Amino acid sequence: MKKRTILIISFSLIFLFTAYNELSLRSYLYKHSIKPHFLAESLPNFLAVILFSFLFSIIEYKKAIATPLRQSIKTTISMVIYEFAQFLIPGRTFDIQDIAASILGGIFSYLFLLLISTYCKPDQKSSQ
Repeated sequence: MKKRTILIISFSLIFLFTAYNELSLRSYLYKHSIKPHFLAESLPNFLAVILFSFLFSIIEYKKAIATPLRQSIKTTISMVIYEFAQFLIPGRTFDIQDIAASILGGIFSYLFLLLISTYCKPDQKSSQ
């Protein structure tokens, strides 16, 4: 399969799992008091880094600077900055576990994007 197609399919699956997490999985974990609670609390940060890394990889697909490492670092740093910005947002709380989840999401997205870049055929232009 072509690389861009794999990126789009992967993004779609990650998006669907993120929606499932937000709509039912988190409430299920809280309702049934499944320990550890940080799983339900920090999973959105983990998924957000992966989701946006794939989104940026799709958007910037043709650019030479769109490497798996750059996409993952850009997204991870953005999420960490957002976590620190929560000091300034009323009703939001800063959580070090969210930073750890964002960093783990960045590592996971980097490895997954690297795997796709390594093993998938690049898209080829039709020669006419």
